[in-house]
Amino acid sequence: MVKERDIKVVVGLTNSADSKVAAYLLNQQGYEVMGVTFLYGPKEKGNGGNSNLNSLDYKCNITDSKEIKNFCQKLGIQHFVFFAQDEYRDEVVDTCISYRLKSADNNPCFGCSKLTLSLLLDKAENLGADFISTGHYAKVHFSQISKTYFLNAANEMTSDQSFLLANIKQDILAKLILPLGDLRKVEVQKIADRQGWRCPKSDESKVCLPSEKLNKFMDQAVPKSLIKGGNIVFYNDDLSVGTHDGLHLQNFGERFNGTLYPTTAAGDYVVVDIDRYKGDVFIEKRENIFCKRIFLNDINLRKTAIYTKPKQIIIKIGKSPITYTGIIHFKNNNSCLIILDKKINTLLASGTNVTIYEELIGGRLSVLGSGRVKYEAKFLSISNSQKNGENKVTDFEF
Repeated sequence: MVKERDIKVVVGLTNSADSKVAAYLLNQQGYEVMGVTFLYGPKEKGNGGNSNLNSLDYKCNITDSKEIKNFCQKLGIQHFVFFAQDEYRDEVVDTCISYRLKSADNNPCFGCSKLTLSLLLDKAENLGADFISTGHYAKVHFSQISKTYFLNAANEMTSDQSFLLANIKQDILAKLILPLGDLRKVEVQKIADRQGWRCPKSDESKVCLPSEKLNKFMDQAVPKSLIKGGNIVFYNDDLSVGTHDGLHLQNFGERFNGTLYPTTAAGDYVVVDIDRYKGDVFIEKRENIFCKRIFLNDINLRKTAIYTKPKQIIIKIGKSPITYTGIIHFKNNNSCLIILDKKINTLLASGTNVTIYEELIGGRLSVLGSGRVKYEAKFLSISNSQKNGENKVTDFEF
């Protein structure tokens, strides 16, 4: 009797406990596992690399793949290492820079996840593998009705990473196995500890391509003509109160980057508007800002989504584990308007990733789609003491 061929799976491996446990579980389940590691960081100086890239300090950069190779040898699986610095520069770094030059948001983790899965699928085809796998916390399901694949959130929302995969196409979802969807991060870390693997604890607070590093790199790599400086202006009275060195340094809805004049009153001021033609940055006290409506474009929705009527949904903004409830109104040209049930004390920059969920029976969340913030909608409640303490409310519609 001819033995049935083992099912081959290519697993994206880093030094994290997540990817190692994913490979370990698949190996335990009888798959023929092959580990693949992509090196996204710059090559060493003198080895054809750009020394300026070394200043970026990638969060996910793997500087030494020997530890991963040792892990694969102990597990008895093959391990392959591929250089992908050019792909990472083109798809992630340059995209981040182009968004920053427009004073828009682009979280590199979303582009990095998409790039990794695309490269894994390509390597799987070259290596004759049937499936690909990563250490993301999410679940892939198949709909017998629509004959399409879709994503559900992981069992524990604080561990969930379905938002990073919300924009993945069907050809990748059809090949993707996610072994960690039913586990929590603390459980995965315990498995790694019991096996004695050297895995650095993941620091979710650390930002990939941190602003200060990216800004320094842009000063060296971007033509000065594309970096526009200007004045810092109080939004309420158009009074210039300081200066800044470039719009690319400003993050909408966050504390401004610049210098205020000594006579300016102290306060927690954030960027609430940007004049991209004059280079002026408008600021207001954080306590006065809120957002209740979000307009998205470039939305990618599940094929089973119904576009004809408003729908109650749950959203995640960027990588934050916090969820918000609201109503989605579908528009033309792959756009939608989300009206939140409660206003939130933040402003969202254009380009911000928003993941849309629907709640299943039992409270589980299923990914309905994702999109990017199109308009920088501003909702400011500004106290005006000169008018008997009345509140001046400025509401920018779309």
